Amino acid sequence: MPLVIMCGLPCSGKSVRARQLKKLLEQVWPVDLVSDDDGLLRNEVYAEAGQEKQLRDRLKSDVARLLSRDRLVILDAPNYIKGYRYELYCLVRGARTNHCIVQVLATQEQCKQWNGQRPTEQQYTLEVMTALAERLEAPDANNRWDRPLVQLPWDANDAEAAKEVENALTDRKPLPPHRATQNVKALHHIFPTTCKLTALCSN
Repeated sequence: MPLVIMCGLPCSGKSVRARQLKKLLEQVWPVDLVSDDDGLLRNEVYAEAGQEKQLRDRLKSDVARLLSRDRLVILDAPNYIKGYRYELYCLVRGARTNHCIVQVLATQEQCKQWNGQRPTEQQYTLEVMTALAERLEAPDANNRWDRPLVQLPWDANDAEAAKEVENALTDRKPLPPHRATQNVKALHHIFPTTCKLTALCSN
């Protein structure tokens, strides 16, 4: 079944939107929500590269396991690294299904304000929020792994947002797997080199 990959700044309303989508899309499909919010000490994890990589690996493993079942999967995490989104795209192709990126749009100032309204134990530190914002590699619909791209303002109507996501998932046929998607780990190492070569050729 399809994969919905959430993307956005911390405290942009991404997790709220993911839960809303789950509730509404359950009228169409059975839905599983995979989230980095589950018992996460976010300031410890996102401040340390090794811990963050372990989290990404765990989330990807959970997604891969659920994609083999007849259910829609929503991945609620920052997903700000384009190489990581490419790995997820490869999982989707290998499972012979569809995906879409849902980017929740909010300004950094709005995110900081909402972060301050959270209970103290749930807040990001300013350092972590700033670092994640600076590291964000925003989705680009020109990249095949970032499309279809659904960009939702933080205050978008719930029902309209769910319909837009549903259309993005059903308006195209699943892409068939090919040899390049069979070894995601190898692609993780190849991807940066490919990007450099593409940049050189375009100059």
